[in-house]
Amino acid sequence: SDPTGVPKSSSKAIAHITPSERAAVFLEQAHIYDRRSKYDEAIKVLQGALNSFRGTKDEASFTIALSEMAAKHGDVDHALAILRSVPKTASHFLRARLALGRLLLRERNDKKGFIRAHKDLCDVQENESTLTLLGQAYMQIQDPDGAIAAFQQALKLSPSNSNLSLQLGEALVSTHDFSRAIEYYRKAAAADNANLKLHIALAELYLKLQKIDLAKDVITRIQADGK
Repeated sequence: SDPTGVPKSSSKAIAHITPSERAAVFLEQAHIYDRRSKYDEAIKVLQGALNSFRGTKDEASFTIALSEMAAKHGDVDHALAILRSVPKTASHFLRARLALGRLLLRERNDKKGFIRAHKDLCDVQENESTLTLLGQAYMQIQDPDGAIAAFQQALKLSPSNSNLSLQLGEALVSTHDFSRAIEYYRKAAAADNANLKLHIALAELYLKLQKIDLAKDVITRIQADGK
């Protein structure tokens, strides 16, 4: 058998499929071993596949799978070490850091570590995407102030992103900063008339504030535009 634990006959059979399909086969084989309580065999398959796929886009899948399996079997320290070992220069650093954050929050309830993992992404490459992920992370741990700061930074880089304005508005609403939320909703809705969620969020906020006529106006515009 090859280093992944797959018999040679099986290896020949899967040589004709795409690399991603081969990766999926190895991942499924590892999960089958694990379900049969053959943990060592599962790890052998994943480690062998990781070595085989190193430097490819599928490397991340095996890194994360190894970490998740270690955590599942109680070795959280090893699971975290696997993810922390991924260098910033690696193409799958983002996926590994997101997995690290999830693991820290789920297994250790480490909110600071969860946010630190997301900040690491911004340190490597601060852009609309990483800042949005940071904002969403803050919202997940119920820290809307942190989320607002991150979403505002992201919006500076992409001022026409109405979905980003929607998330910022939601964060502002959670801090009861209704006037600023309305300001962002209205500005974004005017710029992106097709964003139904944005119009609904604005109408719902008006209703929450007992501004019935304004809510009706928004709903009427939605109906008139056939949204």
